[in-house]
Amino acid sequence: MRTQSQKPLYEQIYEDLKRRINEGKYPIGAKIPPEHALIAEYNVSRITIQKAVNQLAVEGLVKRRSGQGTTVIHQEELPASNTLLGLVMSGLSESYGDDLLRSICSTCEAAGYSLVIKFANEDQRHEEEAVRALLAIPVRGILISPIQRSFYDQALVKEILTGFPVTVLDKEITGIDSLFVGTNHYQAAAEVAKRISDAGHHRIGLINYAEIMNFSLDARNRAFKDIYAHTNFPLKADAIPFIIRTAYLQRNNHAAVTEDIDRIKVFIRRNHPTCLIGIDNYITTLIYEAVTQLGLQVPQDICLFGFDSNHSTPPSLRYDTLVQNEQMIGKDAVTLLLKAINHEPIDKRAIRYPAQFVDNGTLIPTNQMRTDRLFSL
Repeated sequence: MRTQSQKPLYEQIYEDLKRRINEGKYPIGAKIPPEHALIAEYNVSRITIQKAVNQLAVEGLVKRRSGQGTTVIHQEELPASNTLLGLVMSGLSESYGDDLLRSICSTCEAAGYSLVIKFANEDQRHEEEAVRALLAIPVRGILISPIQRSFYDQALVKEILTGFPVTVLDKEITGIDSLFVGTNHYQAAAEVAKRISDAGHHRIGLINYAEIMNFSLDARNRAFKDIYAHTNFPLKADAIPFIIRTAYLQRNNHAAVTEDIDRIKVFIRRNHPTCLIGIDNYITTLIYEAVTQLGLQVPQDICLFGFDSNHSTPPSLRYDTLVQNEQMIGKDAVTLLLKAINHEPIDKRAIRYPAQFVDNGTLIPTNQMRTDRLFSL
């Protein structure tokens, strides 16, 4: 509950429960949670819960029976104008998001819904504020592409657990049975890892962030470890360095970016990898710069692969990559959300698309490479 609100706590709880009833979370004939559950959920006293439920009873929405619980007996009709959906985007990068956003907007428009869009800018506090603002409007449901960190927004998790329509995109929430649409990151990374291993690359570097980790990035790391574990060259710990301290929103912080590039150069000098892999598009651009500054050429001296597309870069700087099906992800995310809003059957709560490999010529077999310049560093 928003304790900074001027409304009494019981009134805030009453409004929240009323919203859930009217949206069908607690349909007619169903019981709302018992007092002890509501006390725990809202972290308030029994008297506060009783006042909130009594207000629902006064309005004729519920009927209380001693020893039998509180049953929903009426729902108010939602206003015809309530066709708003919320979208929270972590941000838009050069490699991911534009096509996704266009697909979501066009699918909403075709279904007769309007979209309220908020950007979290990779900030956890901004993400939480965006979710709360959308719930307060209120919107009928929320689409969210979480920020590049583990998912901590307890308010949204609570809404998911109580049945509020939410579809998560791209980065899954572990341990929560939410609606999800995204890429099968593990399968895609496993296919790439096998391709790289089969090309003879036994010394690789899978470059990661020092502090950022989420379900998608973790899946990519696990896939590489698993594939190489079944070869004669399992990956050592130093093959997956967690050294990058900036992210795409800090790309104009030249001093910090330079330090990250220098860290990659140190890794190359120490480990002499024949292939470098960027865990996402931003890191791959840093790798490309580090390789260039060392006087090496891609792929003659060192091969390069990067997750997420790089279609916005000049052709001479493009690398082998995976492209996610943003158009279908956006379309299916809205479709799932509308099914949840309308209480329609949902056959698959999680939809995962394969990614498409794009060959830009930066991955070649080791027997076609020259190694003298790399090992002379």
